[in-house]
Amino acid sequence: MDPLVKRQCFDDVLDLSRKSNHVDNDDNKLSVRNDDDVIMLSEDEDDRLLGALCDEMEKENTPKQSLLSKSRALLLKLENELRNE
Repeated sequence: MDPLVKRQCFDDVLDLSRKSNHVDNDDNKLSVRNDDDVIMLSEDEDDRLLGALCDEMEKENTPKQSLLSKSRALLLKLENELRNE
C-alpha cells in the first residue's frame, strides 16, 4: 500500500482488510477492497456483541460445582489446621 495514500476513516466502519481502494495505472489489479472486507457496526450491535461476549466469558470462568465444593472443603480444612496450631 502506498504510504502517501490517505485512509478514509469513518466512526462506524471497521476495515480489517488492509487492502487498497484503487487499481494500479499499469493495468495490474491490486487487491481491491470489496464490501465483504468492511464491517459496519452500530452502537446497538456493539452493545449486543459485548454483552454476549461477557456472558460467554462468565460461563467459561464459572467453576464447576464439584470443583467449587472441593475448594471450599480444602479451605475449611486449612482454616481448622491453622486454628489448631
